[in-house]
Order: sequence, then C-alpha cells, then structure tokens
Amino acid sequence: MSKILQYYNILLSKTELLFVFVAIFLFYPVSTSFTAGQINILIIFLITLFYYYIFIKKEKKVASVILSIATMIKVWPLVLVFLDFISPKAKGVLVKSCASLGMLTFVFLAIFGFPLHVEFLDTLFAFQNIPLQMPEEVLHPSDALDTNASLSNMLFKLLSLFGVNDLYAILILYGLKIILIFIMLNYLYHLYFSKTDEIKEICGFTSLIILILMISNITWIYYGSFLVLPIVLLMFRYKLNMIERSLLVLSITFFSIQQYVITLK
Repeated sequence: MSKILQYYNILLSKTELLFVFVAIFLFYPVSTSFTAGQINILIIFLITLFYYYIFIKKEKKVASVILSIATMIKVWPLVLVFLDFISPKAKGVLVKSCASLGMLTFVFLAIFGFPLHVEFLDTLFAFQNIPLQMPEEVLHPSDALDTNASLSNMLFKLLSLFGVNDLYAILILYGLKIILIFIMLNYLYHLYFSKTDEIKEICGFTSLIILILMISNITWIYYGSFLVLPIVLLMFRYKLNMIERSLLVLSITFFSIQQYVITLK
C-alpha cells in the first residue's frame, strides 16, 4: 500500500505510515476479520495487489491472474473487471481475467469435481435470498447477534419494526436497489469522461466495491474491510465533491451503526 501512496505523490514518514496501518487494523471490520480468522484479510491483500499491478506496474496479465484467484476465493472481486470500461489502464482486463478465471475453473473442476462446485453455487445463491418472514433479530432483538451489515438486511429490519408487510418490504427493498444501481451506473458513466486517469482509477475502484456491497443481501460486518484501500486513497489524495464525500461518509457510517439497528423497538 505504501508504494501505491508513493505513486500518487502521497509521501508519508515512517511514523505517519505506522499511524495509518494502526488505524487500518483498528477499523472494526478489519479487526473483526483478524479475530474471527476470516479469509477476508487475504482478499484485502489480493485486491490491493491487483490495484498495484493494474494501475502502478501496468502489468495487466499479472493483475488478471491475481483478480482471478481472489474471485475463486470470494466471487465478488469479479466486479472489478468492469474497470475495463472506466480506466484506459485497465483496458483488456475483462478478457484477460475471464480467460484466467476459466483456466483456474477447469483446474479446480479436475481436482475437486463438478458436484462440489454445484454445491458451492447453490450455497452462494441461497445466501442471497431474502426470506419472506420477520427476521429473528426483529422478533427477539435483545437476544440477537447479527453480523449481516447489508443494506437489505438493515432496511428490512427497519421496515419490519414500523409494521410494514413483509411482501411490501421486499418490493421496497428491490425498488431501492434498482434506483441505487442506476445512480451508481450513471456516476460511473460520467466518471468515464473524467479528465484525469487518477480520478478514474481511484473512484472507479471505490465505486465498484461500494456497489457490490450495496446490492448484496448478505454483507457481513467484516466485508467493510474491503474498503480500506479506497478510504486511504480518498482521504489522502484529493478533494472530494459532495456526492463522493457522501459516499465515503455513508460507507464508513453504515458499518458503524448497523449493529444498533437491530436493538430498536
């Protein structure tokens, strides 16, 4: 990460870098990932390495392999292939990453077999379903311990607390998701015509991660750790406009308050 900061002329002393890394470790999603032994720490490393190779080293093949490995482990990093349409430096990463991912898939199919992969996909889609019933955290808030920090989960609980019918709650949630997706796509479209590659790189990378976290029905608290590099770059590199500042604040605040929503009654 220090080399990425240096590339953008963010020259910090050893003491300042130490404070940055301590702050990263104390960021609740990151510290939770460590204490829970989550593999997300590896994903943070891989997507940071991907950023380094795609934008700083400009080695697309290496970056594509790294992104493919991250995708095989966690699936969601695949969304970063859409940097292909945002930044000129990432041009071709979509094809290269898909080719690399295809090769890795064949290797893992040969090693672990087809049934295991089918079971994995079934589990993945099952986790993204929203049940048409009152969440357990709403029925028994005092006994609840929920680490699902997804926008869907939090809003569904809020709507349930206000007595909104479950079916209507689902319709409202998906309606809001569609609106959010269109807003983000519109932002990315305008980002494509930004004047500098730097803005495209940092904001494109950040926006795609925020987008996948927003639309997912299951987003554990420690998934907020994926925002570490974007937060550091946005804080140090340049002044944000109102929309970008709001996205950053909401992203950080969201992972701070969601746990308290389930205790409202």
